[in-house]
Amino acid sequence: MHRKCHRGFKILWQMYLSYGHQLIWEKHTQFFCKRNFTMLDRLNITHQKTEIKDKVRELLPDGNFNICLTCGACASGCPATAILDMDPRKFVRMATLGMDAELERNPWIWVCTMCKRCYDICPMHLNIPQLIYYIRSQWPREERPKGILGSCDHHLNSRGGAMAQDLRFVLKQVVGEDNFVDMTPNLSNNFCCGGGGGSLQSGLNNERHTYGNVKLNQIMATGADYVVTPCHNCHAQIEDLSHHFKAGYQTVHLWTLICLSMEMLGENERTYLGPDLADYGLE
Repeated sequence: MHRKCHRGFKILWQMYLSYGHQLIWEKHTQFFCKRNFTMLDRLNITHQKTEIKDKVRELLPDGNFNICLTCGACASGCPATAILDMDPRKFVRMATLGMDAELERNPWIWVCTMCKRCYDICPMHLNIPQLIYYIRSQWPREERPKGILGSCDHHLNSRGGAMAQDLRFVLKQVVGEDNFVDMTPNLSNNFCCGGGGGSLQSGLNNERHTYGNVKLNQIMATGADYVVTPCHNCHAQIEDLSHHFKAGYQTVHLWTLICLSMEMLGENERTYLGPDLADYGLE
């Protein structure tokens, strides 16, 4: 190999390791083996502002995205991967490389449901959800999806609910241990349904269905006839998935089953029950 060519590859490889940016390789390898190649003439990298990355690093102890390994574990665990041609790994790389302008108004941040699977699986424990959250916070309020504003305002006025294990205990007492079917994975490793984080109200229905297909497959694998949901967003999304994909399961609120077991569920409160339970306790 020509000496200058060899030197060019060596410098490029060092840059590739430092920046992890495939575009550098694709853009400049075509010049390396030209006989009269001069490195400084061809490779001109200008510094870009990294305000988003720097701000997140300032705010969070686990927000140093410079230590990202680009392993792709976050993308493999994210149900929103490939929606709108984006995934967590790509988002982090763009922030690290100073592509702030491309991220500041990227609609993918409203597809993300803050399920935190990317954070849980990251070997460097990078807080990717907080990166998304920060960019959301920079959008002018009047430009944010209207449904998300209403949902967030309502949620801010609420006090939350019981922990997952407490809800599981209640549900098992209501339906019986033998009738309780758990999903896999579950608890903190469970997949988000895709209705939270404002996505249900964002108007991105095709993207929401694509995201929700992950949860749909998880539900269908259980073979259960009913899916019990603790909140309105989950109920609306999971019921819509059943109708959209013609899955056939019933979606009920937890309170509906509690009232049914106590024989105090009114006739006008049985909309979401299947024919096997619709008349239960009315005799």
